[in-house]
Amino acid sequence: MKLKKIDLIVEGRGFDIVLCGKKWRICRATGFPKYAMVDLKKRIIYLKPDLTELQLLECLNHEVFHICFPNAFERHVLRFDRNIVKLLWTCGYRRVRLE
Repeated sequence: MKLKKIDLIVEGRGFDIVLCGKKWRICRATGFPKYAMVDLKKRIIYLKPDLTELQLLECLNHEVFHICFPNAFERHVLRFDRNIVKLLWTCGYRRVRLE
């Protein structure tokens, strides 16, 4: 399968986070078709800038779970993602700061 070349337009510098002992960068970008995209070689998580607060929380949580548990099945990732996001949202965690 041939992959298409993606022209990413990164907005801002983003921020760094340590996941499983490795430094990752999280930043906003456009130019890809889905809500989020992960570059495993460069260790960057790209998120679309037009996401709502709930979508941003869901996408970031979903990608972080994939990074921390690479062998997990998608159905387990989705179940975990829904439960954690529901818990955070209920507790009043409404904003993901990407500065």
